[in-house]
Amino acid sequence: MASIEEAGAVRAMRRETRLLLATAGGPRLDETITRLAAGPIDWALFLRLAARERAEAIVSARLARLGAGVPDPIRWELKTMAIRSDLRMTTLSHRLDQTVSALADAGIPVLLLKGAALGRTVYGSLPKRPMLDLDLLVPEDRRRQAREVALATGWVPSEFEHQVEFYRGHYHLAPLRDGHGLSFNLEIHTALFAPRHPFDWPVQSLWDRSLPLAGSPARVPAPEDLLLHVALHFSWSHLARFGPWRAFRDVRVLTEDHPVDWDRFTALARATRGATAAYWTLRWARLLAGLAIPPEVERALRPALPAALLPVLDRHFSGQWCQVDTACPSEQLGQWLWRLAVRPRQSGHGNAVPWMRDALFRDPHFPPVAEPVGRKLVRHLRNPGRYLRYLRRIVLGVEQ
Repeated sequence: MASIEEAGAVRAMRRETRLLLATAGGPRLDETITRLAAGPIDWALFLRLAARERAEAIVSARLARLGAGVPDPIRWELKTMAIRSDLRMTTLSHRLDQTVSALADAGIPVLLLKGAALGRTVYGSLPKRPMLDLDLLVPEDRRRQAREVALATGWVPSEFEHQVEFYRGHYHLAPLRDGHGLSFNLEIHTALFAPRHPFDWPVQSLWDRSLPLAGSPARVPAPEDLLLHVALHFSWSHLARFGPWRAFRDVRVLTEDHPVDWDRFTALARATRGATAAYWTLRWARLLAGLAIPPEVERALRPALPAALLPVLDRHFSGQWCQVDTACPSEQLGQWLWRLAVRPRQSGHGNAVPWMRDALFRDPHFPPVAEPVGRKLVRHLRNPGRYLRYLRRIVLGVEQ
């Protein structure tokens, strides 16, 4: 199995990032984890990265099982963070059951999405798949009623309520907060992606292929649908920037514990125009987390790019994941490279890109002020070192 070390991308990542992402992998990465933990590690930074990915409980258990060389104060801090995470997820699990039951009593069908679906199926419990948001899909004509039911079960409006224009016609209502102050979010979905998305994936087909969830009135997506949604959520909705540890671990565990029909998945990815976007999530899950994806599947999804360019793009995207490596210094350059990787026009996406609705999300009370081109140019030229470090990183794979 190829590893990200063989691909060369790992040389451009901080050791702390490499250690965290290795814990998303299966047992075959135990030796890698032990070796990385034994080297020079900024453990305070590692704790921050683990918390950012909500990985504390999983990472703590993995490092303890391996007897990795973690300093005692860090080990105890990580264990404390893990206990808090488990308590939060146990509470969130109760809130999920309570909310789903209330919706079912109101006659509203519910389909669990993303972390909730994975936690209740492949992981066996929510504490084994930490998360912040509960994502529930309901029929579009029942969304307002679903919101009222949720409010009656202890969820409360969030600070996003004033973003009326953004959430008008959005694929989920403005998030609700847990009324007990535990920082949980509930997102009531009616679709999987924002309006004008490029995917030919009718939400009704998701319902039609969904499966009953044992012991619950809710349903969960079929494995192929769940895998594609996880892959596209990371690489398209999040521009391959946020939540890499969860995405790679989810893809690996899903395909290991619930054997996916790869022929069916490939046909679904291509038919929905999601192939090239899904490719990158699966590629990184293979390189970093040991995903056993058949080579013919990866070839079928791969965008038309020279092989030599793939590790360069690996290094570009990995610089964004944990916000501690040398990230791309230009938003426009980052968007151009995302287009290069996903090739939206060749994939039949037209002009649809993930950031097309960003302007609507800005605070309407503080409209953006356009930066003059000259001032923007001066700002970028004032710090050429950032560009040099970034170029050395993605082109040469120079270690941080």
